[in-house]
Amino acid sequence: MSPRRVLGILWFLSWFELYLEIFRHRHVTAGLLLHPLAWFVATTAGPHPGDWLRTVLVCSAATPLLFGLVVAWRRLHRGGDSDPSTNSLERSFPIALAAMVFGSTLCALATVNQLIRHDPLAIDLTLRHGNGGFIVLGAALIAAGLLLRDLRLLRSILSAGVH
Repeated sequence: MSPRRVLGILWFLSWFELYLEIFRHRHVTAGLLLHPLAWFVATTAGPHPGDWLRTVLVCSAATPLLFGLVVAWRRLHRGGDSDPSTNSLERSFPIALAAMVFGSTLCALATVNQLIRHDPLAIDLTLRHGNGGFIVLGAALIAAGLLLRDLRLLRSILSAGVH
């Protein structure tokens, strides 16, 4: 897996977790986001972020920058000749499989959390309350992955029939 793909996935996951930390858990405030020094040094006597939240904040800030640097470096060093084998690898990223795996993980973790906590099942698509929104989002990702897989399969069958 290329560094660009790894950074892209890490970027998506860190921003998703940052969204949850801001809106669901309410661990992140505007003051914390605007003062990165407070991520590592307790500037006040009040609460300060733990290790997980620090990791989320650093990844959310660093991965977009690293992703941009990797893309820029690759474009600068690629030159005029492009390797066709590299281009075919770039196009073959299994987005359908990734969507199904991420969706299945969301569904499984939300279901386990629902079984452990015994909260009323609330379907909140903003993901602020309950586990129902995570289950629905996971099921939607699974459905989208299956649809993408079937469309790719149909496209390959049709293109094979044309030749």
